[in-house]
Amino acid sequence: MDDVIQTFTKTLAPYVSLNFLKDFTQSLYMPRIRGARLQRFEIETAEKPLGNQQIPIYAMEKLPTLPDELTTWLQNQVPWCKDGFYLPEEVKIGQTLVHQTGCFYVQEPSAMGVVEVLQPKPGEWILDLCAAPGGKSTAIGKKLHGSGWLVANEIHPERVTVLAENLERCGVQATVTQSDPSILAAAWPEIFDAILVDAPCSGEGMFRKSAEARQEWNPELPAKCAERQKNILHEAVKLLKPGGRLVYSTCTLNPIENEWMIDWLLKHFPLRLLPINNLPNWSLGLDIPGIHPDIVKHVRRCWPHLLAGEGHFIALLEKVAPSQTTSFNHSIKKSPQREKTKSNPKDSTHLWLDFLNETWQASIPDEWRFPIQQGNVLFSQSPLPKPLVPVKTLRPGLALAHLREGKLIPHQALASGAHPSAFAKSLDLPGQEALAYLRGEAMAISTNQRGYLLLTWLDTVPLGFAKAVPGRLNNLYPKGLRRVLNS
Repeated sequence: MDDVIQTFTKTLAPYVSLNFLKDFTQSLYMPRIRGARLQRFEIETAEKPLGNQQIPIYAMEKLPTLPDELTTWLQNQVPWCKDGFYLPEEVKIGQTLVHQTGCFYVQEPSAMGVVEVLQPKPGEWILDLCAAPGGKSTAIGKKLHGSGWLVANEIHPERVTVLAENLERCGVQATVTQSDPSILAAAWPEIFDAILVDAPCSGEGMFRKSAEARQEWNPELPAKCAERQKNILHEAVKLLKPGGRLVYSTCTLNPIENEWMIDWLLKHFPLRLLPINNLPNWSLGLDIPGIHPDIVKHVRRCWPHLLAGEGHFIALLEKVAPSQTTSFNHSIKKSPQREKTKSNPKDSTHLWLDFLNETWQASIPDEWRFPIQQGNVLFSQSPLPKPLVPVKTLRPGLALAHLREGKLIPHQALASGAHPSAFAKSLDLPGQEALAYLRGEAMAISTNQRGYLLLTWLDTVPLGFAKAVPGRLNNLYPKGLRRVLNS
């Protein structure tokens, strides 16, 4: 580790003072900083009722008090993220009820700043272009409040599966794609209101957190990563509509992948830098001769010896003119052409609508009336226009139901992603019974209700589905998700 750190820190020497470099180097030998971000709860905001939302969303309730499991661990708030808290190193919470049900997402504190800068707004179409494992996508989903749409893209097969699992656990509705950015740019030119490029990078900001990052680093790596980042950003600009926002972030600290990358963007594309005002105590950019004068004052850096967080870089840009190579009918966004897929047998649609009529008490979203069938799974439609070229899509929308031997079984993603109050039949379980359900145990619980019902915890946290029969509940929690949890 010493050789890597010494070689790396020498690359920063031209841009910072000797004392700064000394303090920074010492910080790389300190313990990592951990954090957790609340996902199914709100802080300092009014409770959000179901109201007239077209798509009822997962539980985001302000409770009188947070669960004991959360209040015990989450004491110190991250200054730049109201939902973020510092997590003590000794706390092991991955195998707990609150984690399994998506009440929070374990996330490094400086990474929480990225979506705070992006500032997604309800009704917007957002693209997370390099989305795995899903920490930033889940944060975007929460801020959209069930209005608008998220496309979460990840090109690597294993990582895109993890991304989809985390979105489902946290109740976020999204289109999950596995495509090269150039394919997406050809498919949906200039349709997104905001795009996040949390770019693959040399990982210098993760040195004290990740032995793998240290082992993979070499002096040539930043330049190699920069070439890949340029390719990604070139396509990202094509996907962004005029007036849209682009956030570029890395977890590395060299200027090649950061300040120089922003300088390259400003020279080659119709973009302007916007100031970042909501990251208290983050540092300005490196003062590098010859780069655009706005860069040093508008970009932000998290240095691990100055803030409680790992190394990070964030820039916010706005597209000021259309891309010359794109021509897209933007009227599609106002009236999206819904695809009533021919691959979905008519009987499947009838089964699905019969299920909704029996179990659903809210208005039925338009996107749900003609679901898309992939294999034996029914998905909701997305509001996006039909892509101009084929896009490899893992999940076109919210997974609604499985089809098995002519029967329809509600999908776990539907339980996680829809607001509990939208279900006509539900049953709230105390903590120990909730843990037993997540272990996949038989439920000797008698209820007057029959058929499919949603099981919840704390009245607002969805657990999953069960089928009520006389004298018991048939446990429908997916076998692949079943866990023996600590608490």
